[in-house]
Amino acid sequence: MKLDNLKRYIDLRDSLVREKTALQERLAQLNAALAQDEASNQTPQSDSAAQGRPQRAVARRGRTPAGGLSLREAVLRATSQRPMTKEEILEAVKALGYKFSTDNPLNSLGVILYGKRPRFKNDHGRFSSSERSANSGGGALPASKAGTAAGGGKKSGARRQLSPEARERIAAAQRARWAKAKSAK
Repeated sequence: MKLDNLKRYIDLRDSLVREKTALQERLAQLNAALAQDEASNQTPQSDSAAQGRPQRAVARRGRTPAGGLSLREAVLRATSQRPMTKEEILEAVKALGYKFSTDNPLNSLGVILYGKRPRFKNDHGRFSSSERSANSGGGALPASKAGTAAGGGKKSGARRQLSPEARERIAAAQRARWAKAKSAK
C-alpha cells in the first residue's frame, strides 16, 4: 500500500514538473514575442499608455534582459575555475552580465553562498564550487565530506566515530550505573 502511494506521488510530481517546464517555456516565448512587439512599436506614447494602463517592464528583476543566468548559475560559473572571495565573485558575476536589482548585492550573494543547501565550499573566506571540488580529485574534499575534516566541526552533520575501546568503556560505565541503581532499590 505504501509503495503504491509512493509510486503515485512520484508519478504526480514528475507530471507537475513536466507541466511547469512546459509552462515556463511557453511564458518565455510569450515574453519574447511581447518584447519584439514593444520594440517595433516604440512611439512617444504607446497604446497601453494612451489607454491609461501602466506599461510593464520587459526585463525581469535580477536577471539579464534576455532572461539569461540566475544568480546561482552565475556564481557556479564564476567559482568553477578557482576559489574566490565574495568580492571577487561579485565582480565575476557582474562581468557575466548578471544585473542586481538591489543596492547591496553582497547580501544577495551571501544568500547563495551561505544558504540552506549551499553548493559552495568555504575555505577561509574563499568559495569554490562543490562540483569543482568533487571533480578535481586533488586535495579538496567533496562537499559531503567538507565538514568532517580535522577542525571542521559539525558543518555537514556527520558524527565523530568512536573507537571500539571507547565504546566499551562507555558501555561498562553504563552497566555499572545500572547495577548501582538496581542494588539501591
